[in-house]
Amino acid sequence: MKATKDKGKAELILRHYESLTPEGKEKFICQLDPYYFLTRYVQTHDPYKGIQAFPAFPYLEHTIHSLQDNRLNIFRKGRQLTFSWTFSAYGLWESQFNFAATCLYTSKRQDDSFELKDRAFFMWEHLPGFLRQEITSDNKTTMEFRGLLSKMKFLPATEGIGRSFTAGHVFMDEFAHVTCDGAKMFTSIKPTINAGGHCTIFSSPNGPFGKFYELCGGDHGPDSGWNILLENGFVFHYMPYDVHPEHDAEWEREAFRGLTQEEIDQEYRA
Repeated sequence: MKATKDKGKAELILRHYESLTPEGKEKFICQLDPYYFLTRYVQTHDPYKGIQAFPAFPYLEHTIHSLQDNRLNIFRKGRQLTFSWTFSAYGLWESQFNFAATCLYTSKRQDDSFELKDRAFFMWEHLPGFLRQEITSDNKTTMEFRGLLSKMKFLPATEGIGRSFTAGHVFMDEFAHVTCDGAKMFTSIKPTINAGGHCTIFSSPNGPFGKFYELCGGDHGPDSGWNILLENGFVFHYMPYDVHPEHDAEWEREAFRGLTQEEIDQEYRA
């Protein structure tokens, strides 16, 4: 009986898809597949290379699929991996295709949160018109969209941030380096997690201490690997600098020039 119902549902979806215009079909696929949306329609900006298509790198495909498949993700990462663009883009996908989506972004300082917001706005602004929800409110900290009543909020990290804004998906940027008490900050967003919300934490490490270190498993946490389910419910991902296919030996020599081994290990090898 279930197989019959599933087949009937699939046939209805197929008939609906075939009835759509070419733009409608693209929008339908984008709604189902954020990685397709990002790699086909999203553009980023590099200060040296200018406007770039969102990179179709395997580690970013893995990242996007993990965000879609798992509520709780934590990334211990190196620098210069396009993660700020990636997570801003994922929240943009949520807000363009999901009714009443609420995405909260936190970063170390106010300027850092503004930068995340600027990236999200840049990507929205460069989408084709048929994929863009109309913005009803746009300021330094907020993007609100009329059609789906969705919202993206960008705030500096504070201990009570989860009490000032309720979100369906919280993105915590460079959580190991926040200047407030990370444990209290995480406690304030815990009700979002307990209610079934999503939480994505991404940061370079900052020593064997602090809430980020604890959430990564502490002294017993994994030193490598992707998609490792931790006891606290988070899915752990280790992303050193060399998961990026363009970070070759020449790039490494330039990036590491003038750095101590300790600085290289923390900032790039994660």
